[in-house]
Amino acid sequence: MNTQNTQKRIIVGDVLKEAWRLVSGLKWPIFWITILLPVTFSIVMFILAIFLIKQFLLLAVPLLILLSGVSFFLMWCMLSIVVMLGVRQAIGLPIDVRLVYSQCMQVKGSLLSLFFIWLAFFAVYAFVKYVFIPAGIIGLILNIALYLVCLYATLPIIIFALPLIITKRVSIQQALEEGYTVMNQYWLEIIACYVLMAIIGFISAIPLGIGLIWTIPMHYAMLGILFRNAYGLKRKPQNIQAPAEAGT
Repeated sequence: MNTQNTQKRIIVGDVLKEAWRLVSGLKWPIFWITILLPVTFSIVMFILAIFLIKQFLLLAVPLLILLSGVSFFLMWCMLSIVVMLGVRQAIGLPIDVRLVYSQCMQVKGSLLSLFFIWLAFFAVYAFVKYVFIPAGIIGLILNIALYLVCLYATLPIIIFALPLIITKRVSIQQALEEGYTVMNQYWLEIIACYVLMAIIGFISAIPLGIGLIWTIPMHYAMLGILFRNAYGLKRKPQNIQAPAEAGT
């Protein structure tokens, strides 16, 4: 895909405004996948962990490590699904969870490889943060800088590489190359969108977390818009209403 264009395709304010308008229709599927399913899954995993500790005392540690790995990958699969729902919403395609799940399962090997790459970046970030970053004002500044570097390294994996692998069936290498090419072109706009969305999400969580019902799908709609705009894709025409005016 050609991403070279002298005219900027990503404008932060426009992306966030459109993401809010696209919440309708995306709200409940993402609420189920990102909140209800993980909570249910966590309860089941907790009960299973207690059972393993009681029944297999000597093997409890390796079994728990294996269980944690499976849990992280399942969460990654859920993330892949909601990212693709955001892309479909941004492009104007129907929100079809079963179809997206089927598409993800067809490339589950590539998704697993991409998960390990993302996990490696996260592990390096955590190691540097907790081993090398000192306390105090300097530590705060270094933490912010490290966080921004981590965003630059990991956002292309989620925003671009994931959809490319799922929709275009490209290789891991090609997906990452294209993702970082786009990131190099729009890094300031993408990070600004993500940071502003994080602030909006934090504010929305203050009143008992109720606002997250709207801001979590807004976040994934934003990721879909970033993918669409970066590649110059067109949205299929359809009526878009603000969440307060439209049904779910």
